[in-house]
Amino acid sequence: MKIMKWENVKLKCQQAMNTDYVGMFSSEFSKSFWTTVIGVSLAEKKNWREVEPELREKCYSIISNWDIRRAKALIDLFPDMMPKQCLNKTPVAEYDEKGDWVLVFE
Repeated sequence: MKIMKWENVKLKCQQAMNTDYVGMFSSEFSKSFWTTVIGVSLAEKKNWREVEPELREKCYSIISNWDIRRAKALIDLFPDMMPKQCLNKTPVAEYDEKGDWVLVFE
C-alpha cells in the first residue's frame, strides 16, 4: 500500500511542466499544452516564447485547483511523475491524521 499527499501529487505534476523542456511531449497534458502554446503563437503571430509563461501559469492554476475526485485523471496525464507501484491503480481519497487529503493506492 502506498499513501501520497494530494498536495504533493499536484506539486509533482506542476514540476513536470518545468522539466518538460527536456521531454516536451512526455505526457498527454504537455502535448496539449505545447500544442496550445504554439497554436496561440501562430494565431497571434508572436514568438511562442512570448505567450508560453502566461499559458504555463494558467496550467499551474488548473492543476492547483484540481479536484481530488478526479485524481486518477491527473495521474493519467502525468504518469512519469508517479511511482511505478501507483500506476494502473485507482487511488482512494481519504483524510490523514492531520485532516489533509491523501491518496491511498492498494
